[in-house]
Amino acid sequence: MKPNNEFYNRINRAGFDNADDYDPDFSRFEDVRMNAYDPDMADAPPAQGTTKVNAARAGQKMNINITIDNPSTVKITFELFSAMNNWTTQIKRDLVSSAMSGAGYTLIPALSTEGLGTVGVGTVGYDQEGDLNVYGAALANPATIGCGEYPYNSLVESTKVLPFRCTVASFAVETQGQLNNQLLHFTRTFAGGYTENRINVRAYKRPTQFQNLEVDTLAPFDITAETGLRYALEVGETVQISMFITKWAKPSL
Repeated sequence: MKPNNEFYNRINRAGFDNADDYDPDFSRFEDVRMNAYDPDMADAPPAQGTTKVNAARAGQKMNINITIDNPSTVKITFELFSAMNNWTTQIKRDLVSSAMSGAGYTLIPALSTEGLGTVGVGTVGYDQEGDLNVYGAALANPATIGCGEYPYNSLVESTKVLPFRCTVASFAVETQGQLNNQLLHFTRTFAGGYTENRINVRAYKRPTQFQNLEVDTLAPFDITAETGLRYALEVGETVQISMFITKWAKPSL
């Protein structure tokens, strides 16, 4: 088999980048070229750090599919990602409406002291499949968030160190009324900063579109340890969000 010369050339360039300007006394330990052995990152810009940014290339899978299901009798606002501070780690009282509270949806984190004292009623937590379950007064049929490619629990945790950029989010819904709900992208920092951007899903529906219950939003957003999404689902609604990714962080070897 003919060797892939370009692959070996990348290895050599990566090794050279790693050795370039090496300082034995580690006084320049912040030099990002100290860790550049990954052949895919040879000749990479020097400002990418130990965890490199990888751009999507032809032949690579570049999307994840999130499915949100609300089988309850009340409208529920779901919180996605926000790995450092989401509704599984801290109670989010602003997400509980009077109707939800009346139906037993108190959104208590399942692993909190209060959550451990219950048997799922009113709690938010992950099941054995890695899906997020939101329980109301009755234990049957919790509202859920799942991922088709990876356990949703692991996907959320991974964004603490491996963020990604979504440029197109494709929404597949079951009812026209669901398209009226906006997608909220927010950033909440550990220092107390907060910003948000609302994406009007219906605004991206084209008049000539034949798929009446599918919409591609073209508002890009980043998912990091401090950013997340909020999206409300109507009663009995199921929504699939396909996130097409153009950049994601990649750990170095």
